[in-house]
This record gives sequence, C-alpha cells and structure tokens, in this order.
Amino acid sequence: MLALAEAMANLNQADESLKLVTRAIEVNPEVPQAYELRARVHVIKNQMKQALVDVNKSIHLQPGSVSSLLLRARLLQAQDKFDDALKDVDTALKIRPDMNSALFLKSTIYEGKQDFIKAADTMSVLVKRDPQNEQAQLMLGMYYSMGSRIKEALAQFDRILEKNGKNAMALYWR
Repeated sequence: MLALAEAMANLNQADESLKLVTRAIEVNPEVPQAYELRARVHVIKNQMKQALVDVNKSIHLQPGSVSSLLLRARLLQAQDKFDDALKDVDTALKIRPDMNSALFLKSTIYEGKQDFIKAADTMSVLVKRDPQNEQAQLMLGMYYSMGSRIKEALAQFDRILEKNGKNAMALYWR
C-alpha cells in the first residue's frame, strides 16, 4: 500500500496518495516511513502544519531517519526556525557525514540566518567534495561576496569562469 501511495505522490496524484497512506497508518500506526511519506504528500499539497506533525511522528518512531530529519529541517527553515533546522541537519550529518545534500541544506539555512560566513564555510566543504557542482561553486562565491570576503569571492568566480567563461551568474557577481 505504501509503495502505491508513493508512486501516486510521484505522479502528482496527492489526494489519492494521501488517502492510501492514511489508510496504511490506520492499519499499522507504528511504521515511521508511512508518516514521512504522508508528510511529503502534505508538502506537495502545501499543508505544512500537517507535514510537520507527521514528520515529527516519523522521527519519534525512528530517531535516526536521515530523510525525516532533513525533511523536518526544510520545514523548520521555511518557518524561519533556523536554529532548530540546524540541529536536525547536524544530527543527520552525524549519521551520514558524507551526505552532500545535507551540507547544501545547512548552507542555505545559514543564508536564511544572514550568516554568510558560516554559509560560505559550509558550502566550501561541499565544493571540496564535489568540485564539479557548479551551483555550489556559484553559491560559495555569492556567500563570500555577501559575507564581505571579496578577495575570496573574486577568486571563486574566476575559478568558475576559467571552466565556463560564459557563466552569466559568475560574470554578474564578478
């Protein structure tokens, strides 16, 4: 039933997916993945309060669920609860320290806090891990710039332009 509900959610059939996953929870209320899936369906339906309730239940049932922790972090970030979001990302990174998407999320949370130095420091770790990630490269340069680390920003944009001299964003920020 959960697999079908997830497939329906992926096909933008959120209402049907929500009915199926809710039925699955009624049958077996101790499955954390069901609550996480229902939370994701609530996000699709822009029902953020319900999403947060379900992802909290998922984490309660399975505290080490990296995907649930990161989903809750994104929901908290959207509510400007940046410190709480950072706690969830840090917990996820303790479990999966190699997870680049968690580093990316952590950077954007720092950006929301207007802490561009920490955003840059976090993004620089991601850039070192994945030097081909052009979006991370650009964001690192922007964070350096917004954090008044101008020399580092210029050097970062120059590195991007060495690879792709027509990168409009790098040219704009440079």
